[in-house]
Amino acid sequence: MTAKRVHGALPGWVEKRTPTTGLPADPALPAPFDDADQRAFKAMRDGEATPDQQQRVLGWLFFASGYRGQTYRSGPHGGRDSDFAAGKRQLSIQIYDMLEWAVRSSADDEQGAR
Repeated sequence: MTAKRVHGALPGWVEKRTPTTGLPADPALPAPFDDADQRAFKAMRDGEATPDQQQRVLGWLFFASGYRGQTYRSGPHGGRDSDFAAGKRQLSIQIYDMLEWAVRSSADDEQGAR
């Protein structure tokens, strides 16, 4: 079976996490996180994450990777910073594509079972 790209096929977990601060301008600096983010990652690591915590982890990963942002950076180190930001964003694009394919694949399976 061939996966079809379906824009917006994923539930709204990316939007569920609203960060209190934005990303730092320098893509090499760590993304901000709060206590709930830390608890969600710990629960995921321990295999005990609730569905909300799992969605929070995914939302934070997309936020921290700059999934919805621009990768272009200006300034004296703009080329290096742009490349670094693009590399971080590429990982989130791959995760999104994998999840999008899984959602589409499961919808196709459900239709085939009818």
